[in-house]
Amino acid sequence: MISPNFKGLIIDSSLKLQSLIDNEKLIFKISSFSYINDKIEKKKKKNTSCNFN
Repeated sequence: MISPNFKGLIIDSSLKLQSLIDNEKLIFKISSFSYINDKIEKKKKKNTSCNFN
């Protein structure tokens, strides 16, 4: 039988792992979103510079 203390430790570490994974996903989402945003901004700038020529 697993001692309750040990069980709590497993649950705690798995929750921490889950929150770490969630943070990674969030960071990835934010960075990929800003990457896409940058591309859109660069395209806009290219388009406007072409219009001036």
